[in-house]
Amino acid sequence: MAQIQKGDTFVDGQQVTANRLNQLIDSATLLPNAITDQSSMPASSIQNADSFLIYSTANTGLRKVPATDVLQSNIPIKVSSITGGSKNDIVSEPLDGTAQTGKAYASVDGITNTVTSTAHGLVTGQTVLITSATNVSYNGTYRIVVPTGSLDTFTYTTSSVLGIMAGSGTGVFSGTLATVTSTAHGLTTGMLVKTTVTNNGVQVSGYSSASVTVTVTGVNTFTYSITTSVATGYQVVWQTLTPAPSTGTLTYLKKASNKTIGNIVATGNVYTDGSVIANNINVNGSITNNGVLNTGVVNASGFISTDGSIFSKTFQVLPRFDYIVQTRTQNTYTSGWGGFQNNTNLYGTNVVELNLQITPKKVGNTIILQWDVSGEMNYSGDTVWVVTRTPLSGTGANVAVALTNAVDDQNNTWSGVSAGNYDGNDASTLNKVTIKIADLSTLDVSCIYKLHFRSANNRTTTFCLNRTQSSSGALDYETGMSTAHAHEICV
Repeated sequence: MAQIQKGDTFVDGQQVTANRLNQLIDSATLLPNAITDQSSMPASSIQNADSFLIYSTANTGLRKVPATDVLQSNIPIKVSSITGGSKNDIVSEPLDGTAQTGKAYASVDGITNTVTSTAHGLVTGQTVLITSATNVSYNGTYRIVVPTGSLDTFTYTTSSVLGIMAGSGTGVFSGTLATVTSTAHGLTTGMLVKTTVTNNGVQVSGYSSASVTVTVTGVNTFTYSITTSVATGYQVVWQTLTPAPSTGTLTYLKKASNKTIGNIVATGNVYTDGSVIANNINVNGSITNNGVLNTGVVNASGFISTDGSIFSKTFQVLPRFDYIVQTRTQNTYTSGWGGFQNNTNLYGTNVVELNLQITPKKVGNTIILQWDVSGEMNYSGDTVWVVTRTPLSGTGANVAVALTNAVDDQNNTWSGVSAGNYDGNDASTLNKVTIKIADLSTLDVSCIYKLHFRSANNRTTTFCLNRTQSSSGALDYETGMSTAHAHEICV
């Protein structure tokens, strides 16, 4: 089927002219089926090396653009919604803007600096990198504010007052006037100054001033009013009480672009280096944002981390990253040796009351597992604790496997996460032991984490949960509680 619409039509016997040939070519257009007749592919299979065909207004022609260049362009993201695939993250890494050089700035108080840049296109909350300021103290990375109605200015606030001046010199005190000589003092008439006057290192009472207004009489001299006194050659240390106004030029670089969208829906995590403006955000993982978060509703099952501000009508974080089991149930278990020496008792006996069933938020996360177990091993002692993971579906479903480093490479019966406690008797006092290990790469299916114990030699070991060997509870015979705790860390 034709994929180009010709610009003219000929019939037999017609005269062919140069004008009509030009018309044939110049008026030809690409038909829709030039695209629609091609073999289809899902958008999710687009690779960085793939290319798009676009029309370039700058070059007035078609151009090939690699997919990765489109995704990494400076064009703001403005879509109705972004939906991440199952267990996948949404990652936004906007590129920096173009450096704007030689822009005028002015600060009256040494804290708020106003930058003038015609039609800068910035918005409140964006981050800029300031460099090459005439006064280098104003350099740094700042979050800006664009004044209401302004298109050509923005402000940023420094972390401390800049422009406080200080110096020292010698003073002549005569009548009601103090004249200070201080090389290249840099002061201007009308500044408020604090002075400390000393003679050979000892402060002179009645000569120092907490606040005086100076009059500049020269590059190296200034005066201020005092009470009647006569002295010459005293040392004067001075410091301005208000910062000197600062003006000059600087270079700024916009650090991130805004993401303006209708909704964000993700079963993984959301990461962004810029500002996010959205109607609703529903995330089954975590939100990490280095800009301003401006949205109607935020629902997150993990943590929300931002270096900027959060503006939200409804804000809900569902704390589903910690899993806890606690029990006072008493039970008695036995186990012989296992592992390489006895594969019919591979990991020993499972203490079922302390099983943890977890559905990880995302494949590849880390889960910190900890059991605090009350009870008592019998006199034979020599036991170890082992931790396994059992996926409930998918590859290896319902088969327990020891976590990495829970046993040695050969799964010898004496290897485990921790040894069982034994206090030398089976009397009235129980023990508590802590077993802690990390699953460094979670699966994407629901799993049960189990705690087992087994003998470290060819004997039978008895373990009593939440009670002693000799009693299930009475005067002088303690009982206890055991817990299992898992904390999932998104990576």
